[in-house]
Amino acid sequence: MPVRHLLPFALPTGRTGPTGRLTVYLSPRLKADGVLADYPEWVDWPATLAGLNLRVRVDGAIVPHRVVSPVPSSAVWAATFTPDAPVDGHRFVDFSHTPLQPMASGRVATSILDTYVRMAAEHPDGPPDGAQLLALAAAAGLLDGAGTGVPDPGSLAEAADYRAPMDDRDTRKPEAPDFDVHASISLLGHHPELLRHLGLAIDLEIGLPASPGRVRVTLGYGGAGGQAREIGLITLTTPDFLAQPNPDPKLREQSRGFLALAAEKAFLTMMDPHLAASRLSQAAAQADQFGEGVLPALDSRALTLIRPDLSTTYRNRTERQTELETELQASLAPGGSPVELFAEDLTIGQRIDVFDLTGAGRWSSLFQRRTKQGYAFPRDKSLSIVPKPDEGWNTTVLVTEQEDVRVLHQNPEQDAILRPTALFRLDDAFYKWDGWSGAVPTPSSVLDSVTGQPVEASDNLPTADQTAQVAVDYGVVPRTLPRLRFGRTYQFRGRCVDLAGNSCDLATANPTGAASPPEPFGRLEPIAAPTAVRRAPRPIPGIGDSPDTLVLLGDYDLADTDVEAVERLFFPGRVGQDLCELHGLPAGGVDPASYADLVTRDALDLADQTETDERTGELMVTGPPQPAIGYLSDPAAVGLRLDLPALGVPVALSLKGVWPERQATRLVVAAGDPSAVVDPDPDTDLTVFVPQAEIVTGSVSYRIDPAFLDHFALWQRLSAVDQAELSERVMGGEHWMFTPARPLTLIHAVRRPLLAPEVDRLAVDRDLGSAGLRLSGTLVASCLSTDRVTIGAAWTDTVDDPALDAPVPRRTAIGLGTVTVPRSTKNEVSIESLEKRLPDTKRHEATLRLEAYSSFAEYFTEEKAVVLADRPVLLDRKGVVASSVEVRLPDGRRADVGTDIRIDERRGAIVRLPGGVIRSGTQVSVRYVSRPISRTSDEAGSPSFSIIFPNTVAPPAPVVSDVVPASARDTTGHHSGQVLRIYLARPWLVSGDGEGLAVDLSATRVGRDPLLAGGADIPELTAAHFPRATAVTDVDGTPLAVHPVTFDATSRRWYADIELADGFGYRPFLQLTLARYQPDSVDGATRSAGVTLDAVRLGLVRATIATRVGKSVEIEVSGLDGLGNSVQVSLQQADPNIADPELRWSSVGDPVGLVATSEGSVTTWSGSIEVPASATRLLVEEFEPGLREQDGTTVLTTVFVETIPLI
Repeated sequence: MPVRHLLPFALPTGRTGPTGRLTVYLSPRLKADGVLADYPEWVDWPATLAGLNLRVRVDGAIVPHRVVSPVPSSAVWAATFTPDAPVDGHRFVDFSHTPLQPMASGRVATSILDTYVRMAAEHPDGPPDGAQLLALAAAAGLLDGAGTGVPDPGSLAEAADYRAPMDDRDTRKPEAPDFDVHASISLLGHHPELLRHLGLAIDLEIGLPASPGRVRVTLGYGGAGGQAREIGLITLTTPDFLAQPNPDPKLREQSRGFLALAAEKAFLTMMDPHLAASRLSQAAAQADQFGEGVLPALDSRALTLIRPDLSTTYRNRTERQTELETELQASLAPGGSPVELFAEDLTIGQRIDVFDLTGAGRWSSLFQRRTKQGYAFPRDKSLSIVPKPDEGWNTTVLVTEQEDVRVLHQNPEQDAILRPTALFRLDDAFYKWDGWSGAVPTPSSVLDSVTGQPVEASDNLPTADQTAQVAVDYGVVPRTLPRLRFGRTYQFRGRCVDLAGNSCDLATANPTGAASPPEPFGRLEPIAAPTAVRRAPRPIPGIGDSPDTLVLLGDYDLADTDVEAVERLFFPGRVGQDLCELHGLPAGGVDPASYADLVTRDALDLADQTETDERTGELMVTGPPQPAIGYLSDPAAVGLRLDLPALGVPVALSLKGVWPERQATRLVVAAGDPSAVVDPDPDTDLTVFVPQAEIVTGSVSYRIDPAFLDHFALWQRLSAVDQAELSERVMGGEHWMFTPARPLTLIHAVRRPLLAPEVDRLAVDRDLGSAGLRLSGTLVASCLSTDRVTIGAAWTDTVDDPALDAPVPRRTAIGLGTVTVPRSTKNEVSIESLEKRLPDTKRHEATLRLEAYSSFAEYFTEEKAVVLADRPVLLDRKGVVASSVEVRLPDGRRADVGTDIRIDERRGAIVRLPGGVIRSGTQVSVRYVSRPISRTSDEAGSPSFSIIFPNTVAPPAPVVSDVVPASARDTTGHHSGQVLRIYLARPWLVSGDGEGLAVDLSATRVGRDPLLAGGADIPELTAAHFPRATAVTDVDGTPLAVHPVTFDATSRRWYADIELADGFGYRPFLQLTLARYQPDSVDGATRSAGVTLDAVRLGLVRATIATRVGKSVEIEVSGLDGLGNSVQVSLQQADPNIADPELRWSSVGDPVGLVATSEGSVTTWSGSIEVPASATRLLVEEFEPGLREQDGTTVLTTVFVETIPLI
């Protein structure tokens, strides 16, 4: 027959005086595979048990006992186990060598929470940057330190490694578990009353000595040819008849029936460490990669009991189990001794109790349960067993993703054992309490796995192929569960449960070190920022307009009252019923009267009371101005804080209505001077006025109800000093970790800038030889409303083309560039250096035209559906901004300008181009901005601005085509013959308008006739000696006298008249050095190289006075006389038949010689002539005597001629 062993465990549970309470737990070990019928005594175990001789020995002596548990029932056994129930031969599973991956989630939770508290205290104004976040995480030990590749315990890397899928994980769908008799008995151990009816647990009352130390139970189980044997087990006890804790410190886990949960052994945390670690790991990676300090929000829905040494305790426990198994096998040998057991050897779990330090002030069990229907036996429905309310318990669970292959190891000294090969994970999070029972499933609907719809739950009955044919449903014992609430402080304890389901009573006082350290439970989730919802569909296309960005559309000349206001509704975040309950709402969180309302509201969210914009998918609310909130809103929010720095003091608004019947908050934005008006009318909570071109940025957040402040975990953990410093900020909605804000932007867009652009000051810089230029200076423009200013230049130059008869004007207009205007409150735009290459290097006098473009142009984008065929399609008669036009085909493709379409900007039309992607007759969507969006500097009343672009290349030397002596006279009778007319070859103005002819004073020479002796010294030549010079300058130390150059249309030549002032004696010689000169030039390009002319003898300087005396005219001519010149006067008359103004004159009568008289160096010739009526002018002639070289005779040369009209 197969081998089988029986292990009778003696489980002491206390004493009352001399009477002890003892439970005998019977554990079979059926060693061979087969069915239950292979072990006849186990086919009807209650009957077998009745025939055994139960003995209880205390300290070796048999003591009397009395059975106090129900009589084991053969009917119950038969209904539970059939003779053909499968039996897997028992083999001990050795977990002491199991690969184990522990997780220090408690340390992770503590470090993360400490990090968040530090951030709340040290960074109240906003999230830390990436470096600060990493530094805080490193300081808390959340980041790996040594870089060894092995994650530090309690670090984010360890948490990530723990969460990561295992290598070689088994991805097959798990099969339904198949439990044999051993496994079924183990599972039935969770139902202590049923164990009693099955005869697997027997409760006794026994007589005790004063100080018992050892207890043993025997039944006399044996026989079957020695194949059935009873293993001797002794439980060591304390004097109060409880199992004695293991004296080995590393194996000792309990005291007097309670789990050791002192500060060094356990603590509580409200955080889900795995979720928090996952979120913070992502934030740390983002901070490391992008330098952003984004801090994820945490949540808290439960209190978790952390046992930091759980993995060590588990490993010690499995080693102890292996040690006990060795002792058990040894006890079967001849002369073998019973195995001694301690309390830890008999414990299978713990009943967790909670103490609410701010509540009832008593311990409450989380595992109390009851069943109204009792145990169900499908094989014998006549059985009716309804157990008394009892308690379930918590056990430690290992998890793995690998296939759990248990390798058989043969040991000659004991039975074969199995050792698992899979890697198991063990979290030090020992137990999590979410406010519900640990023994009863959470009430919930049963959903169909295919449709997802709720269906009626099926009866909880075992399937026909299950080994143990019994079922039971448990419920919570009314009024036994404590309430998990924010703002309260809790402690946990664990009552140890033995193999038969026994533990200390709930009322038992716990010993020192049995309760965990007190832990306040608080809310980690911040109050969500308000959600902005439109009141109407988004404007089409609504560029720049979003739920959080409100745009007013105006213009610089549009009155505020004519600008249409915009509005938004702010809705609080939706929360679940569970969060409300944790806040104790409504009415403590257990108000039956509010159940229906909670059910209705919990099923709703914002989408259920809003509409969806079909074009954008954005939410919008039509209907009442301040709609009621239908869902469960956050009860901790008491009002809004609107922080718009442009308005000065933040605006605080109160939420209307009493939770949960609150109303959305209505914000209206209108044009006007900056201000905010709270409750301007019954339907509006706040109206904000925004001036033209202002972009008001800020934020909106909720304020915390002071009654809820102590519900927040971060607040609970701040020091008293930090609380005092931050209280006003936290309650006022200013702290981002309690009440994160939503950015809010209010824009008053203007189609055109507020100011027409002007030039304040502008300087030009050009490089020698370069066609480029650089502009610098300051423009006047509205920096609030101007995006950019374009600068254009136009000028008219005189172009001298020798191929043409005369110079002609030529107009040029070019764009110089664009100046980007940074947004500011100033009206001044600085130009550091605007560079442009001109068509040439010449000097140009330009008029500038500025055009300022609105920085809000995109907000005025329009959208229109049009059909494109072969004719232009009008978009807007005012014109369109070409760069704004976007054409999209029905399939979403974008048409290309120049390939598919052409834009007529001024006419505001587009036309389809043949050969493009748009077929004739296709309807397309066109987005565009209509003109105007700019203002120019040539608006009415705006001053124009002229500027000179200097010449950058030195002009070529002038080409002198002819030098002609000339004379000059004025109305006073003064005549100068010291004038030279210089004719210049074309082209002129090669350096631009204003090019003159300069006399190089340093190289020009003046001399006297060598035949004339005496006279004063020749003075040094200066600019003053050139009275016709229009400019005097100095170029690189060279003095220049600049003369204007004039075009002679008759001869089609340019000329300049150069006159030498008097003071150089009688008819001096003048040798000129001339150069082109462009005054508007850069250094090095002002003048050309000089050209030196031949010396030319100049004419006379004479003063002529004619005075009529009766019928005669007295004549007087004066000036220098060098050689004894003679002067004569003749009468002349004009022939009317001759048109030439010079040839028409002829002399009448004989000339009259004038008498010379000298006074110093001046000679005066005087005399009179009788004037007949026929004469109309006088001809005055002066002659200079000279010698003819051929014969030495005297020859008179005319050196001065003057005509005097007779009036």
